[in-house]
Parts: sequence; C-alpha cells; structure tokens
Amino acid sequence: MSGQPRILFVDDELQVRNAFLRRFRGRGWEVFTAGGADEGLRLLQTHDFEVLITDLRMPKVDGLTLISKAREIQPHLGCLIVTGFPDLDLKSDIARDAAIVDILPKPWDVEAIAASVEKARAVHAESVRQSLRSAAHEARHSILLVEDREMDARVVQKYLASVASQVTVATRLEEALSIARERDFDVIIADLTLPDAQGLDCVRHLTSASQDSAVIVLTGLEDETIAMRSLQLGAQDYLPKEELRPELLKRTVRYAVERKRTEQRMRAMASRDALTGLANRAHFTERVHVALARAERSNDPVALLFIDLDRFKAINDTFGHATGDTVIRDVASRISEAVREYDLVARLGGDEFAVLVSDFDDPATPERIAGRILDSLAPPIPIGDAMAPISASIGIACAPDAGTTADQLVKSADFAMYAAKRDGRNGYRSFRDIDDPRSTRRHQLLTDLRASLEEHRFILHYQPQFDLESGRAVGAEALVRWQRRDGTLVPPGDFIPLLEESGLIVDVGAYVMREACLRLAEWNRAGAVDMRVSVNLSAKQFESDGLVETVKSALAESKITPSSLELEITESLLMRDTSRTARTLSEIASLGVRIALDDFGTGYSSLAYLERFDVDVLKIDRSFVKPLDRPATEAGSVAGAIVHLGHQLGLEVVAEGVETQQQLEALRHQGCDVVQGYLLGRPSADWAPPTDAAAVA
Repeated sequence: MSGQPRILFVDDELQVRNAFLRRFRGRGWEVFTAGGADEGLRLLQTHDFEVLITDLRMPKVDGLTLISKAREIQPHLGCLIVTGFPDLDLKSDIARDAAIVDILPKPWDVEAIAASVEKARAVHAESVRQSLRSAAHEARHSILLVEDREMDARVVQKYLASVASQVTVATRLEEALSIARERDFDVIIADLTLPDAQGLDCVRHLTSASQDSAVIVLTGLEDETIAMRSLQLGAQDYLPKEELRPELLKRTVRYAVERKRTEQRMRAMASRDALTGLANRAHFTERVHVALARAERSNDPVALLFIDLDRFKAINDTFGHATGDTVIRDVASRISEAVREYDLVARLGGDEFAVLVSDFDDPATPERIAGRILDSLAPPIPIGDAMAPISASIGIACAPDAGTTADQLVKSADFAMYAAKRDGRNGYRSFRDIDDPRSTRRHQLLTDLRASLEEHRFILHYQPQFDLESGRAVGAEALVRWQRRDGTLVPPGDFIPLLEESGLIVDVGAYVMREACLRLAEWNRAGAVDMRVSVNLSAKQFESDGLVETVKSALAESKITPSSLELEITESLLMRDTSRTARTLSEIASLGVRIALDDFGTGYSSLAYLERFDVDVLKIDRSFVKPLDRPATEAGSVAGAIVHLGHQLGLEVVAEGVETQQQLEALRHQGCDVVQGYLLGRPSADWAPPTDAAAVA
C-alpha cells in the first residue's frame, strides 16, 4: 500500500514500547505508543489510526477487550496481537473477528510484523470503502431548504426524496435563521435571491447561524466570483439551477455532508495537543476569551491555573524523550481526573499545563482544585524498573483582579507559579497573595520588558566572524541587548531567562531577526555583498507555529539572499520533538536559509541527528577552544576532532570564544573554517565589515 502506516502500539512494558519505537520509526512509520488500555483509548479518541497492535496480557484490560473497545471508537481499525504466550485458542477469536489480522510472538520478527501491518492496513482500507459505499446508499439527512419560489422548492424536494429524512422549507432568510437556531440540520440548501436578502449575505448569515450544517448554494446566478466567495465564506458547494439533475443533487448533498464532517474533524484535531489529546494553547486561549466575555456580562468568576512540572528536564535527560512523552501523557490523565468534569484542561507546550475554572460560587474552589491536582501527581510514575517521582508548581489567577484578558490572566498565573517554585516547589500560590519583594521586582522587570519591546529598546550588537584561510570578515553574529530608559544596558543573563519564562522571547526573537536582516541589507548596499548574519533561536521561538513565516517576512522585507541568513540552534533543541523539528528545519532549509548547530559537543553530540537534520554549520563551544592555550603536547584534541568530523560530514566549522593568538594558530593548524571571539572583535552596535582585505593576521 502507498504511504507510511499510522500505528498505535499498546504494551504495559516501557522497554518493549521503546524498542518498538526505535525499530519501526526507523522505517518511517508514524508510531504512537501507550502503556495500557486507558491511555490507548484516549489516543484513539483524538487521533486517527489504521492499525492497532496490542499486547495480549496487560493489567486491568487485556488485548482482546482493548480491541473491542477500540473498534467502538474507530470501527475500521486493522488489529494485531503480539504476545509472549501465543495461545492456540486465540485462533478462534481471529475467526470470529476479521479485524484481528494476526497473532505474533514476542520477541517479534521485524519482517513478520511489517507483513502483518500491511495486511491490517488492507483490512482498514476495505472497511473504510465498504462504509462509504454503505453510507452512500443508506444515509438520509435532515435538510433545510431556503427557497421562495414554490415551483423550484417542489422540484428540489422531489429530487431529494431518496436522500432526505426530512425537508423543511423556509421562504425568507429571517425565517430560515430562526428555524436553524432552534433545530439541527445536516444540510442547508439556499437560494441567493430571497425577498429579504440578496447574494453573499445569505451565505454569511446561514453559515454563522448553523455552524454544524453543510451549506449548499442553489441559485440561478452563474457567477464564478460569487461561487468562489460562497466557498470562502463556508459553503460546501455551489450549484447553478440550470444544471440541476436528480443524481447531481443527491451526490452534491452526500459530498457536502462528508466535506463538512471532514472539516469538523480537522478543526477538532487542530484544537488538540497531539501528544495528550488535551486542548492546545490556541484552543485554550480562545476558550479563556469566551469565558471572560461571559463573565463580564454576568459577573461570574473565572480562574486560571498554570501548572509547570518540577525538574521534568531530569526525566528527559535520564530516561530519554520517548519516556518523557509517556510521563507527560500520564500527567495529563491525572490532571484531567483531578478537575471537575466541566473544567477545561490544556497542554500549553513542553511540561506546561493549564486549567480554566469557571462556574463556581466558593472563592476557595480554584485552590481546592489545585490541591487535588497536586495530590493526583503524588504517586511516583513507574519507568521500567524505576519509580520516577513527579510534582508540580501551580499558579492561580482570578479575573478580574489578576487580569481582564486571556493574555493578562495567563501571565499573572505564570507569575504566581514561579512564586510557588521559589517557595520550594510542589505547591500552589495565588496571584492575589503575592507580596514578596523579589516577585515584585520580577513583575516590574517583565512590565519593563514588554514596554521595551513596544518602544524598540532592544538593540543588537554584532560580533564579527573571520575566514581563517583568507583572513576576510565573512559575517557577524547578532546578539540582543536590552537598553533601559536611562540608557543602561542590562546583561543578557538578567533578562533572557525572563523573556523565555514569559514567552516574550518569541516576539523579541522576531524583532531581532528582522533587525539583523535589515542591517545586513545595509552592509550589502555599502559594498559588502558576500557577508552573512547569524541569529540565535530559542527553544520557545523554534517551537512556535509562526517561525517559518517570521523568517519569510524578514527575508522579504530586507531583500537579502536567503543563504546569507544563518539561524543558530542548540543540540538539546533537536532532541525535543524530532519529527516536528525535522519538518521545521526542512521548511527553513527549503527557503535557502542556513542552519548552524551552536555549542556543539556540550550536549548529545549525536551523529545520527547530524545526518537526519538539515544542518550546515557546526559551532565549537568556547569550552573546547580554551584548552588550546596549553602547550601542544597537553592541549585537548576535542576541537580538532570536531573540525575533522564536521568536514567529513560536509559541514562548515566555526569556533567561538577565541581570545588568544595561540588559540587562533591552533585552530588554523587544525583546519577550522571560521573563527570569532574577543581577540578578533568584541560585540558592538556599530560594527561594520572592514574595508581591508585581511583582518586576521
């Protein structure tokens, strides 16, 4: 079959799940894993799969029961069972259930698994085809027909007889809107020429009033522009009356319903976090906006809980990111069970969660919910043979005191969460109770940072980079500095962490990229046409949805050559979400922009990642340059090894932190391509490419 399989693998043993991931993601398969039936069923509710592979014997719910429950959610699944105890009587289960394609023993044979997966995909595909054929013949839909011409309405009703369970007719738009608000319809078929409305206004009002109905425009107007605008406004199809035939109308209704359902599924998926199935940041923010608007009208309370796991990075670093994902899903499940049924739980990203709490009378309700969440996280999470303790710090912000907009409320809850961390973690703090001078200072710094972004008081300093062979300046690294209103420069270590914590780093990063590209354009106009500029990307910036558009915008405005822009990322960033990282890097590379791996050698230094991702440059960390000051017989060879490795992979190698002539000569001897550091030039706002040809002796 074409394409790569989309698989859910369920096994209660972490080592088995990790082994399956390593083995079959390497083949390009899209694999999700779950540690038990409950987790697997949650994933099935938020993701579409072709194949379910499950262990037979698991605690609580066995594999056969899981398959039965899974097919209630996704009836077209092809299913496989893997087991260390291949029971012969399972053959009868396969005979009874065609969805169970095969039973495979543990340890598995890779090719046997691959062959069985293809059979399971074939079962899935055939089940989908049969369902569509059946739906085409059997489905009947409730239809609202908006048509003021009696003869036309009769003809349409006659044509719809075999596909409609019920046809309700309205002759005016106002009447149709009233009916649509009171009753649900699968399809609305509307003329564009009505006694009380004309043209696109009909489409605009109907799609707004009945957002779950498929809308078909049936009109005597043959106008390609109006047809396109109707579709853009939310209609599923556009039919001129003169083309109307019974089979065409029936087929149009079936297709419109299916398009609407697909649109709804896509919208639901777009509002969900892919890893946990919880609401994502965008959907959560939208729901907070709605809750605050309702609260303003009715004076009802609204609270937001911001949850950050304590020391989660240690779990990722110790056990790996696949295990980290398993922990995140477990935490998501525990939080969901701890809150009330109608509270909204979201994963904002990484190890950050949030809960929207509304409809409560007791002011202590948010604190009680925070306490239940902490209690739910108290039991350690099993990871293989180990037990990983997990805890969280929670910040609570209540409207309107802590903010009247979604952005203000999130920031206030985030602020309170950091107060909880300072109090020793594994606790919660409410924004209204914070009077710690350190918290006040941090809050003031954040306020100043936001104002500085609006007032363009972030400035860039440029540290030059020189080609070691020619001695020419070939580029510069752009480094952001914060200049306060009194003219003083704040050290990066004092404000960069705050930018990261608050999320402002995304906006500041976009500003830095734009300004750096515009400065390079100035150098180009002054005659330095072969220069490049290097810009650092933070993890939050890299993971934001708008990064590629930010790059495109900076390139378009500055009109620089894309290859003269270099974006620096860290090794640890590559490890966060490898599939998403690969897609983002590929999109950036397709623009012609270069990618540099910063501080190479201080993180994972994985050759597999260097080969997998689109990377152009390795940057040697200053910690490996410093030892080059020692006599040659004592100097470490790490820098030389990185140079050799980079060249073997066809990458350019840049050394940073060059402060002495001896370091420079050692790097030259080792064949390093480009260098930067205080010996060659300190970062400066006024730096410009030198006019002399040889700036490095």
